[in-house]
Parts: sequence; C-alpha cells; structure tokens
Amino acid sequence: MDVESPESEQLLVEEYKNQGNSCYKQGMYNEAIAWYTKGIEIDSTNVFLYNNRSAAYLMINKPLDAYKDASRSISLDSQNVKSILRCLKCCLILGDLNEAKRLCSMVRQLEPTNMEFSSLVVTH
Repeated sequence: MDVESPESEQLLVEEYKNQGNSCYKQGMYNEAIAWYTKGIEIDSTNVFLYNNRSAAYLMINKPLDAYKDASRSISLDSQNVKSILRCLKCCLILGDLNEAKRLCSMVRQLEPTNMEFSSLVVTH
C-alpha cells in the first residue's frame, strides 16, 4: 500500500481544486463537482472544496446539496462570509426563512457593508 505524505496529499488536493475550478469556469459543473469530491475524499476539512462544490451544485439547480456543502463549510470556518452568503442563497431558494434570518445576522456581524449581502437582501 502506497502511503502519501501529508505534503503530497495537500498538493494533490490543491490540484483537484484547481481542476475543479477550471471545469467550473468552463461551465462543466458536474465535472467540477467530481474534482472537488475527489479532494474532499482526501481532505474532509477543506473549507474551499466544500464552498466551491456548493457553488457548482447551485449552478446545476441542486440547492439542497449546495446547502449541505455550504453548511459544512461554515461548520469548518464560521467566519467565512463567502460560505455564509452561499448558504443564505440556498436558504432563500429552499424557502427556509428562519435559517436565512440567522445567516443574515451572521453576515451583518462579520461584514455589515458586504455588497453581495446587500444585493441578496434587496432582491429577496
């Protein structure tokens, strides 16, 4: 059995994330999800992989899967406003207004002048 060193595992995770990002930019969302998932299989604590996979799920109209990944990302880093905003979008799509209110409070506390947050609140 070939055991990877932590450094080589992190390089592999970074490569998977980059491959996923490349697919995402090309509109290949299912492929992006597959790459992010490969990275998560190696590093299940990587906030960016969950957050990116959440974005890809939103692009293929899977808001519940997107919500789960955004929530996981927040559980790993409660200060990550990008994850909170993505989770908020999912809640609005899914109609979970109580959770949306809670997330709004988090964003207001962390970044009260966040423009993406302002536009989300105005459009919904």
